[in-house]
Amino acid sequence: MYNLILKEFLVQKKMLLFGFIYVIFAAYAFQGIVPNGGAVYTLAPFAVVYILIYYSCGYDDKNKTYIIFNSLPIKRQDIVIAKYLAIFAFATYGIACSVLLGSIGFYIGLPNFERLISIEDIAFVITGGALFASIFYPLYFKFGIIKMKVANIILFMAFMFIPSFIGDYANSHPNSAIAKNIQELLLNTPSLVSKALLVIIVLIIFLVSMLISMRIYKSKDFE
Repeated sequence: MYNLILKEFLVQKKMLLFGFIYVIFAAYAFQGIVPNGGAVYTLAPFAVVYILIYYSCGYDDKNKTYIIFNSLPIKRQDIVIAKYLAIFAFATYGIACSVLLGSIGFYIGLPNFERLISIEDIAFVITGGALFASIFYPLYFKFGIIKMKVANIILFMAFMFIPSFIGDYANSHPNSAIAKNIQELLLNTPSLVSKALLVIIVLIIFLVSMLISMRIYKSKDFE
C-alpha cells in the first residue's frame, strides 16, 4: 500500500515543482476571493491537490498503468484505496508549500501575505480535497481521464468559486429567506459542533465514494 501511494508522487516529480510555484501565483490570482491573505493557505494548496490528482490519473491512463498492476499480485481494491489515501499526502504537500511561502511573505512584509496559516485553513484544504476526490474518482474510474476533461474543469471551477458566490450572495441579500436561514443555523449551532459535523459528513461521503470506486474498478475490463 505504501509503495502504491509513493508511486503517486514519483510519477509526477515535475508537477510537484509546478505545484510549489503555483502557490505563489495563487496567492495573487485568488486574492479577491479569500480576504485577509487567506488565498495562499486555502485555495492555493487546494489547487495543488487538484493538479496532483489530475496529473496522476492522466499518467496512469497514458501509460496504461492499470494493465501492469492487474498483471501483478496486487488487489484491485488496494489500488483504489491508495488513490484515495494519496489525497491526504497531496494535501500535506500543498499545505507545506503554502506554509513555507506564506510565512516568508508574511515576515518580509509582501502584499497579500497578511497572516500565518490557521487550523481552519488546514481543515479546509483537507476536507475540500477529500470532497473533491469523492466526486472525481468514481467518475474517473468509470469513464477515464480523457472523457472527463470538460466535467473535470466544471468540477474544479465549482469547488473554487461556488463557496465565494454563496458568501457574496448572503452579504448582498441579507434579508432573503436563504440568507436568514443560514445565519440562524450558524448562530444557533456552536462553532465546534458545526465544524465537527461537517468533517463527519465529508468523511462519510469519502468512504461511500471509495466503496463505489472499488465496485466500479473491480468490474472493469482493461485492454
